[in-house]
Amino acid sequence: MPVNPIPDVPWRQRLFVWQRADNRNHAIRKADYPLPPRPGEDVDVLCGRTITLAVEDFPALTEVPGGSHPTCWECEAEWRKAEGIPIDRNHPTRRNT
Repeated sequence: MPVNPIPDVPWRQRLFVWQRADNRNHAIRKADYPLPPRPGEDVDVLCGRTITLAVEDFPALTEVPGGSHPTCWECEAEWRKAEGIPIDRNHPTRRNT
C-alpha cells in the first residue's frame, strides 16, 4: 500500500494550496496568498504563470458542475521539490528528457 508523502495537515499549516484555474489544477504558495483566492484575482502559480481566476474556477459559486480538471504537471513538480518529495522518473515533466 503506498504511503502518503504528506500527512494530513490543516489548511492553515500547508505551504501550498491547489486551485482550479485556466482548465488545470495549479499550486499557489500560501505565503504569497494567505487568504483563500477569489474570482477576479491574479495569482502567481508554481509553474511560473500569472492566472486571473474566473467564477468558473470555483464550482461552489456556479450552477455548473465542476467536474475534474487535470493537474498542471509543472506546478506539481515544483510542489514536490519544495516539499522534499522525490520526482519519479516517469513523472510527466521528465518524459521528454
